[in-house]
Parts: sequence; structure tokens; C-alpha cells
Amino acid sequence: KVVETAKKYGMRIIGPNGLGVFDNYSGVDTQFVPELKEYSGKMLLATPRPKPGNILFGSQSGALGIAILDALYGANIGIAKFVSYGNKVDVDETDMLLWAYKDPKIDVIMLYIEGIKQAGRHFVEVGNEVSKKKPIVVLKGGRTAAGARAAASHTGSLAGDYRMYEAAFKKMGAIVCETLDEFIDTVKAFSMQPPARGYRITIITDGGGAGLLATDASERYGLEVNPPSDTLMNELKKGIEMGKLVPFSTFSNPIDVTGSATDESFVYTLRAVLNDENTDCVMIIGLHHVPGVTDRLPEKLLETIKSCGTYKPVVFCDVGGAEYALKFRDKFENAGIPAYPTPERAAAVLKKLADYGVWLVNQGEYDNYLKTWISKRG
Repeated sequence: KVVETAKKYGMRIIGPNGLGVFDNYSGVDTQFVPELKEYSGKMLLATPRPKPGNILFGSQSGALGIAILDALYGANIGIAKFVSYGNKVDVDETDMLLWAYKDPKIDVIMLYIEGIKQAGRHFVEVGNEVSKKKPIVVLKGGRTAAGARAAASHTGSLAGDYRMYEAAFKKMGAIVCETLDEFIDTVKAFSMQPPARGYRITIITDGGGAGLLATDASERYGLEVNPPSDTLMNELKKGIEMGKLVPFSTFSNPIDVTGSATDESFVYTLRAVLNDENTDCVMIIGLHHVPGVTDRLPEKLLETIKSCGTYKPVVFCDVGGAEYALKFRDKFENAGIPAYPTPERAAAVLKKLADYGVWLVNQGEYDNYLKTWISKRG
């Protein structure tokens, strides 16, 4: 009856069984969970709103939705809008895709979905068109038999066979995540970097062991870790002659600039790698513990990326949990380069960026997407 009445007067309904909506740009905020909560006699921030950004986040679960908002806040990831759509008697995932498609402030769509009640084919058809312009990152709850039962009691969703959902998501170009950490890591990368045209990764590192872990993870996820081309090898050898790289650097991929590296070692190597036609994406492992690496490395690498004009995705990794590591990774992200505390997490997001880029290539849309991406970022 509520739906019938709303339709009669041209109104839309979000919910029920949701926690409201939040728009960082209009100021609309109907979430009813208090931002502050008492802890040991003090009022602490408990339900924060992330900073303004370019992500639409739709969640079928209200409680998980605001928990993810909290995680996005902690990871310094900005969003444009959040919708907790619950049991979706009216507004559903397809509506949000269409909304995001038209909104110039939204570049990335992230969806937590438990089940699609009806019009699944229409959702895939719309998603296929939206994905040509904006990446859709999906986390599906209720993938197992027990999880499906829980979803039915939680939001009344018929979770169905996860393999069918996964096939449908991939058909429409959506990026499917398996864990909450992967969900957040992936949207961070997509909000900052372009997709990769292919799966060929080049790894630059100042630590041999970290480079080996990155290599193993990259191959395990499905990236191609190939030896450097003759052209790239010649450029790297030239770097030794010019004094940019030490003579005992190794170039097998990973390119190990060693613990004697300086900021200029990374700058020279990154420029050579970005200009290499056989590289689709780049992982930089810059362990800050190396004496010659300074806190100015993020700005120098960003300037290198901009001056090359090749628009290949670059992610950064620095392992550590002390104050310097935290500030170092934050500085990279403020420069628009997503940073991760382990090589495995960096490799996982590069695979997602490559999956999406290859899908765009197969749709004949990669060049159009990249042109729009470049225009929005100046």
C-alpha cells in the first residue's frame, strides 16, 4: 500500500530496513545512528562520514554499510553518496546504477549486495552499459549455502547460486571482490588510477625479498611478470652509466634498485618503465627504511607519472606500521597514488584494474574511457 501510494504521487521509496542516505555535496544526511558515542566517560567519534570523493556506495545491509563508511573514513577514502537501501520495495541496485551513470561527481560505484529479487536480466543489461563509463565494484554476501540462509532472514533476499551471480557480474564488467578488505582496497585504487590495458606488470623495488613476494603474488593472481624487453633493459643499463642506478642493481623483473637506492633511482626507473610498450601496470615497492629514500618521493613520482603522459596504473607499497610508514603511505595517497602495506594487497588491486581494462578493450571502449578519465583529472 505504501508503494502504491508513493507511485500515485510520483514519489520513490528507499528501504525499508535501511539506515538512510548521505550526500557529501548536498549535505543531505538521514542516517539515524549517532556520530558520537561514550567511551570511558568521553564522547568519541563512532560513526564518521568520509570526506568528499568520487564514489557512490550502495549497501543492502545498513549496519555493514555504516561500518564500511567508518572503514573508508579510517582509510582516508572519500565518497560522494551513500545509500542504505535495505529490503528495496522500490529503489534497487538498478536505480542506483542509473543514478550514478548520470551524476558527474561519481566515477566509481561500489555495491554490497545480498540478493537481487527480480529483473536480474535488466540489472545486467544496465550494468553492462554503465560499466563502459564507470567501474562497478561488487561484494556479494551469501555466497555459501549457510550464507544464503542468513541473507534470507536478514533482508529477505534470495541469495541464489553464487556462481550464477558471479557470472552475471563479470558479464556486465563488474569487478567482483571476495573479502571486505579487498572491497575497500579495490575501490581506493579505482578512485585514483586508470585501468590497465593488459596484464603485464613491472615491479620496481628497493628490497629483494619484498620484490619476490610481489612476483609470487602477481603470478598467483593472474598478472604476467615477464622479463624486461631489450628496449627497457638498455634504458636501465643507461641508468647505471648515468649514475642514476648502482652497478649491482638487478633487472630481471622485479627491477631491484637495491638498498642503495635514492629518490632519483626510483624516478629514473619509473620513467623508463612507463615508457615501455611491454608494461601495462606498475607496482613500486619503496621501503622507507632505505637511507637514500626521502619523504619527497611521492611528489617526485607523481611528477614523473604526469610528465610521461602514458596513463598506466601505478600502485605503491611500503611495509611497516610505525609513524613514518603511515605518513609515507598517506602522502602517496594524497598525491593520487594508492598505497598498500603489503605486496600481496598491491598485486590484488592491480589484477582488478587489469580485469576491468581488458573488459573495456574487449568492448571497444578502453580509449573512450581513458579519454574521459584524463579530462576529469586535468
